[in-house]
Amino acid sequence: MSIGIKICPNCGEIVENDEKICPNCDSFFLTKKCPRCDEIMKDDVKKCWNCGWDFGNKKKRKNKKQIFIKYMLKKLQILSLEKHILQIKKLY
Repeated sequence: MSIGIKICPNCGEIVENDEKICPNCDSFFLTKKCPRCDEIMKDDVKKCWNCGWDFGNKKKRKNKKQIFIKYMLKKLQILSLEKHILQIKKLY
């Protein structure tokens, strides 16, 4: 699902794709991070080359809070997996 947002690679703030300066950290967007696959690419890219995320589609916009929750749940799953891997490595 595409929604016309991007993630600031400097601070992680979720912002509208047409923003040129991050409202959180005041960084200029030379690059952006895909909200779906975390790939970093040039800011003028309209579609992620890795997963197909459409940065420009504003018609199917979701609430930023919902996007942030999904993003954080994904990160927590990754951290949980890393924690389990470390526990398994300790056993061996």
